[in-house]
This record gives sequence, C-alpha cells and structure tokens, in this order.
Amino acid sequence: GTGRVVRDQLAAAIADAGEGGFNVLVCYDASRFARNERDAFAFEADMQRVGARVYYVREGIFADDDRSAVHKGVMHVLNAQYSRDLAERIRDGFAAKRARGGYTGGVPWGYRFDAGKMLLEPTDELPKRLDVWARYATGRYTLSTLADELTGEGVMVRARRLTRYSVYEIVTSNVDVRFGGLPQETYDRVQGVLSSHRIANAKVGQRRRTYLFADLARCATCGERFIGRAFWRPGKSEPELQLKHAARGCRHGIRSEAALRERFAEWLDTWRLPRDARARISQFLAQRATLDPNFERRHQLEAAAERVRKQHEWGALTDRAFLDEHSRLSRSLAELGPLAVVPAPSADALKMADEIGAAWRVVSDETRRRFLSEWFSEIRIAPDGQVTVVARDAYRPIVLAAAVGTVGCAGFEPATSAM
Repeated sequence: GTGRVVRDQLAAAIADAGEGGFNVLVCYDASRFARNERDAFAFEADMQRVGARVYYVREGIFADDDRSAVHKGVMHVLNAQYSRDLAERIRDGFAAKRARGGYTGGVPWGYRFDAGKMLLEPTDELPKRLDVWARYATGRYTLSTLADELTGEGVMVRARRLTRYSVYEIVTSNVDVRFGGLPQETYDRVQGVLSSHRIANAKVGQRRRTYLFADLARCATCGERFIGRAFWRPGKSEPELQLKHAARGCRHGIRSEAALRERFAEWLDTWRLPRDARARISQFLAQRATLDPNFERRHQLEAAAERVRKQHEWGALTDRAFLDEHSRLSRSLAELGPLAVVPAPSADALKMADEIGAAWRVVSDETRRRFLSEWFSEIRIAPDGQVTVVARDAYRPIVLAAAVGTVGCAGFEPATSAM
C-alpha cells in the first residue's frame, strides 16, 4: 500500500531491525511490500543497511540475493505498472458512470445505492437529515447548537452522536436536492445562513482592540507568541489590556500591556548616542559575520575553493578534477545567496535615537506601533520578567550604540547576542 499508516509501520519495522528486533522480514509476495518500484528498492536498501533481510514467500527469494536480482526487479516493475493501470481503470470507470448520469462518491448518511449501483436512494434515516435542513434554515442555530439539540433528542448518525461536523457535511451538500426531494428554496436559504455566519465569524475574529506588543512578543523559553486579550476587573469601566501566552509551548506568563509600555519608556530614556556613534556604527557594519547567518559556511567554502586553486597550481589536481571541484564549490556558494547588506542609518534615524525616550511618551499608540514594527523584529519575554528586544538589521547599529553600555532599566536589555 501507499497509505501513511502502512508507511509509518514500515518505518517502525526498519527502526526495530536497526535495534536488533529481528533479522528477517517475511513478506507474502513482492506486491505486498510496495506498489512503486522506487519505494520497493529504497525500502529494501533501508532494510539491508540496518542488517535485516527481506524474504518474499511466493517468489521464494531474498531481496539481497544477487542471483535473484533480475527476478525481483522485474516483479517490482510489473507490480508498480499493475497499480498504475488499476488506478487508471478506476478513474475511467467513474468517468463513464458520471457520463451515464450515475452517482460517484461516498454514500452519505440517510442514503444507499439502488439495486443497479447507479444512483442513491433514501433510507429510513432521510427524514432526520431533512429535519436538519429545516431547522438550520430558520437561522436560529449554529452548527454546534443544532448538533447539541438533535443529540439531546436522540438523533444518531450511524450509531454515533451528531457533531457540528456531521451537520456541516449535511448543509454543504447538494445530494439532498438531487436524491432526497429537498426544495431548492430551502437549500438556498441554508446557504444564505451559512454565508451570514461566516461573515459574522470573520467580524468576531477581527481585533477589536489594538495592542502595542502583541505582534512582536515571544516567549523567551519556548518561542511561542503572546496574544492580546482584554481582562475586565470587577468595578472597572475599561478592560485591562494584557499579553497572554499562546495555548502552546510552556504557556508561562500573562503580562500587562501598560506595565510593559512604561518599562519600555524607561529603557528608551536611557538611550544615549556617544560622540563617536558614527564610527561605532561603521565598525559594526564592517563586521559582516554578525549580519550574514551563513558566514561560517561561506567562509569554509571560500577557503576550500582557495585550497583547490592552489593544489591545481602545484600540479596536485588535474584540470578535469579542478574544474569539477571548483564548479561544485561555486554552486554551493551560490545556494547560500548574496551577502546580507545593511544600509547605514540615516541622519534622521540618528537624531531620533537621541530623543526617542521623550517622543515615546507623547506620540499616539499608532505611532508607537509603527516605531516598534519598523525598528524591532522580536521582543522576548521570560517567565522571570526579563525582556529582551531584537532590532531589525537597519537599526541594529543604532540600538547597539545607544543602548549597550548605558544604565538601562531593571530587567530590560537589547539582545546583544543577536546584534
């Protein structure tokens, strides 16, 4: 087979063989092992690599026996071709059935095939299915509330409780119009209700409040996002905006947006550009290793290319060998992409860095949000309250020069390791 479960089980068998769980995998015939010649040869090689043999009972051969290599290879190719031919015949059969007006596809709840296996016919369950249509068409239900109500009344789908997915399968299919006598106007009304619910859900999903840090905040422990939420305290007329750890990862931490905003302001107040700021920034830009994530690999490939060139000059490599190795190294270098180029910060950006603390406190939240998204790529919040910021490439030199070495606010620092 080609299904994921079968392949996962075969991968588990290969792992067991590698741990000494067995020495021989017994397979009824070659077609049971794989219906794709590439998979068959690959899995046999995997088994052989971990020290296990594959034995095909019907053919009476071991897969790693050189004397049976031709027989085994022919069997794998024939099995793969048979599988492809069978799939093509099935597709052609379905197409021919549809051309004759027949129904192809799964048999939904409430129906069965007629005696000729061409069309669907209703069963005793159809009235329950049509009742789902009638109720949902009123617009008084969601998928979940309708499923809960029908389940409470004892309605079952193939001996299982009705779920929102069962209801969705019913109200998004036109099979009841074709075979169940469902009025077209009921079908159209239900589609209108579905559409209105989608629009309502989309509006609910839109952010009703804006958060300064929600798009940038990440957990320093597990890397998951912090998401914005409004927390209503008793007796308060306005909610408290918070950052809540996403429901994944370590799930540690709920932070107050107001507190984080004030701490950020205190940290910006400490920014001071030294007199030699431009020199420091130029020096920083010259340190290409910190700007190129592939610096080590690029350096290794460039050094290897220089060694190959010298070996060719000394006569240790033939022209053919030199050209082949040089081409390989050149392709590897090209795959790394161009060097990261970070432009020098503008005079306006340098001036803003000197005044950013005061500006942060008087500008609007929209301006603060634009500043954060433009200057910083990430803000990491640790469970102990430590906050680390990661500046974007174009502004890293400024942040490094203005923030490092100053007396920052407690528990707030730039990510110097990332700069």
